[in-house]
Formats: sequence, C-alpha cells, structure tokens
Amino acid sequence: MLSRGFAKYLVLQIPEGIVAGLLIFWAQAWLEWPLWSAFLALGLWIGKDLAMYPFVRKVFEEDLVARAGVGLLIGQSAITEDELAPSGYVRVKGELWRAEVHVGSGQISRGERVKVCEVRGLTLVVKALVEATD
Repeated sequence: MLSRGFAKYLVLQIPEGIVAGLLIFWAQAWLEWPLWSAFLALGLWIGKDLAMYPFVRKVFEEDLVARAGVGLLIGQSAITEDELAPSGYVRVKGELWRAEVHVGSGQISRGERVKVCEVRGLTLVVKALVEATD
C-alpha cells in the first residue's frame, strides 16, 4: 500500500509526466530517433521523479499547516488578558491572541494560565491549565 505522502507526490507528477512524454515523443519523431530511445528517455524521466521523492518526502508526508504558523501554538501555555466567557484575549509568547474557551471548560478568569488545544482560523481554543502542586 502506498503511503499517503507518496500517493500525493505521484498525483502531482502526472501532469509533468504527460507533458514530458509528449515532448519526448515529439522530439523522437522530429529527430527521427529510434522509438526505443523515446521509451528510454521517458523511463529515465520517471526514474528521476522516483529518485527525488526521498529528498522531498517530508513536505508531502507532514501536515504543513500543523507544523507552521499558528499550528505551532497548539500545546503552548498562555495567560488570559481578560475573562474568557466564552471568548476574550490571551497572551502567548508575548503576543496577544483572540481565544475561546474549549467546550465544557466553563469560564476562565483574567490572569489564569491556559493551554492552547486547538486553532480555528486565527482564534485559539484554550482550556484551563491544571498545574501540579507539591
């Protein structure tokens, strides 16, 4: 079974392969090369795409949104700037963000520590951070 990332990569190679194939067979006919040379060139082209996959695999297998931008805030702790009932503002790493309380979490007072558990657009979904006491 193909991995999801490899399948995505192959699908994106289809248009390129079609154009390359058309150009290769056009050049073969125009230059009057033997037909086997066109198949060899097309095979080398496809082989190049397969050989390149290990170098670009990370891009196709990871969820780029989750590892870039606001997705990096998931799991971070924040301080509420005002009461979240059910929405307000929190400060994460010195930046002010609009936030909503996670369903079922109730109100969260100003100045409390919260944890970012989800991102919806540019709004953070947070819940109260339970700190262990000794």
